Amino acid sequence: MDAAVVTDGWQLTWLRERLHTSDRMALIACVTVRLAAVVMLLYTIPLVWPHFAQPVWAVVTGFGLVTGTALVVWLWLRAGTVRRHTLTVDLPLGAAALAAGPWIAHPGDTPGWTYFPLPYTVQVSFTLGFACRRALGAVAAGALWAGVCVVSMVTISGADPVATAAGAGPSYLAYPLVGWLCARVQRRMAATLDTARSAAVDQAARLAAERERVRHVRALHDRLLQTLEALARNGMVTDLVLRGQVRAQAEWLRLYVEGGGGAEPDGLASGLVAAVRAARRLGLRVEVNDASLQLRSGIPELPADQREALVGATHQLLSALAGRSPGTILRVQGQAGGVLVTILSEGRAEPPDPAQVVGARATVAVVGGTVTVEPLPYLEIWVPPSTPGDGPGAW
Repeated sequence: MDAAVVTDGWQLTWLRERLHTSDRMALIACVTVRLAAVVMLLYTIPLVWPHFAQPVWAVVTGFGLVTGTALVVWLWLRAGTVRRHTLTVDLPLGAAALAAGPWIAHPGDTPGWTYFPLPYTVQVSFTLGFACRRALGAVAAGALWAGVCVVSMVTISGADPVATAAGAGPSYLAYPLVGWLCARVQRRMAATLDTARSAAVDQAARLAAERERVRHVRALHDRLLQTLEALARNGMVTDLVLRGQVRAQAEWLRLYVEGGGGAEPDGLASGLVAAVRAARRLGLRVEVNDASLQLRSGIPELPADQREALVGATHQLLSALAGRSPGTILRVQGQAGGVLVTILSEGRAEPPDPAQVVGARATVAVVGGTVTVEPLPYLEIWVPPSTPGDGPGAW
C-alpha cells in the first residue's frame, strides 16, 4: 500500500514538473485535442462497426492511431513542450490511415463516418501547427494529409476530385495554420509572463534585502552609534588621538545610518564624500574642485587599512577647521604612486584645532602617511602606495 502511494506520488510529481514550463499552455491544449480525438475514435468505431467493409483492418487502423497519439503525447510530456520531431510519427501514420480509409469503408461508395481517419486527422492537424515553427511548415504538413486524402478517395472510392479537394483541402490547410498562430501568440505571452515573473521575484528579493538592511541599520544605530557618539562627546576618552578616531568613526557611521546603509563602506570615493558631508554638518563649507574624488582616473587603488586611514584623517582635518575657516577647497589626486588630499582654506583663517591635527597625523602614520600643515591654512595628507616607494617630494 505504501509503495503504491509512493509510486502514485512520484508520477504526479513528474507530470507536474513536465507541465510547469514556458510552453505549458500549448502543451495542455495539444494534449487535450489529441485525447479528444482518441475519444472520438473509441465511440465512432463501435458505432459504425456493421458498415465496415474491412472491420478487422478498421480495428488495426484505429489501434495504430491511438498508439501513435500515446507515443506523441508521451514525447511531448517528456520534453515539456510540443516538439517538431514528433511530426515524424504523426505525418506518416496519418497519411497511412487516410490512404486505407476508403478501402476499410466501402470502396466505390461515398464514405461517411466509416472513413473515420478523415475527421480524426482534421482534428489532429491543429496540433501540427503547434509543432511547426514556421507558417509554411504548418501549411505543408496539412497539405500532405490533404493530398493523400484526395488521392485515396478519388482512386479507391471514385469520388469527384474537385469536390473532394474543395471539401477536405481547406480544413487541412486552415487547422494547422490556426494552430501555428495560436502557438505563436502563446509563446509570446509566455515569454512576457516569464519576464514579468522574473522581475517580480527580483523585486521581492530586493525588498527582502532592503528590510534586512534596515533592520541591521537600526541595530547599528541603537547599539553602536549612540555609544560612539557618547564617548566622543562626553570626554570619556582622554587620549586626543583616540578621541579623534572615535569621533571620525562615529560621524561616518552616522552618515552611513542616515543613508540607509546603502553606501559602499570600503570605497575611497564614498568615504571621502562622507567626510565632506560630515564637515558640512559641522558648519564648514567644503568645495570639491574636481571630479577625481569619484575615482574616475588618476587615483590608484589603496588597501583597506590605507583607505580607512586616509578617510579618517581627512575627516579629522576638516573637523579641525570647522568654526575656524570661512570655507575650504578639497582636492584629491594621485601623487608618487599614492594618494594626496589637499585642503585649502578660502581666505585667512584661524589655525586648525591642534588636537585634531595630532589625531590625523597619528591616523596616517600607522600606514606610512604624512600630514603637512602650512599657513593660510593649507593642509596636505599623503598616503603612500601599498609597496614601498618615494614620498611626495620635498614639501
